[in-house]
Amino acid sequence: VVFAEMLEAEDSTLEGHSMAALLAASQAAAGLGRALRFVLLTAGAQEAQEAEAPGAAMGRGLLGAAACGFMRSMPLEAPQLRSQTVDLPACFSANSIETWADRVKTELAVSGQNMEREVAYMGADAA
Repeated sequence: VVFAEMLEAEDSTLEGHSMAALLAASQAAAGLGRALRFVLLTAGAQEAQEAEAPGAAMGRGLLGAAACGFMRSMPLEAPQLRSQTVDLPACFSANSIETWADRVKTELAVSGQNMEREVAYMGADAA
């Protein structure tokens, strides 16, 4: 299961529908009663750009932190789900979409036993 949702909010104090959708998707996956891999795909949730105006990434940062924290607690709440968070840079050019798609594909190809639980791409590299 791959959950990809915009983690943007016009008001940085609001979570919007993203967290409710993430909770519903994870509950549905857990309710299937079998071992599944559950991947949260984000963009810019763990990255702050120096070029951004102060507070410009606040909504994305708060929602990203909430979503990442949710994913960290998933093994305790639903141990049958192998949770993973893959965070891409917040901004990338149209020319690099294929490159980022290949990186996501590579992450998804790693077996659940060998996957990193949290992967954050900063610019061109994974952290």
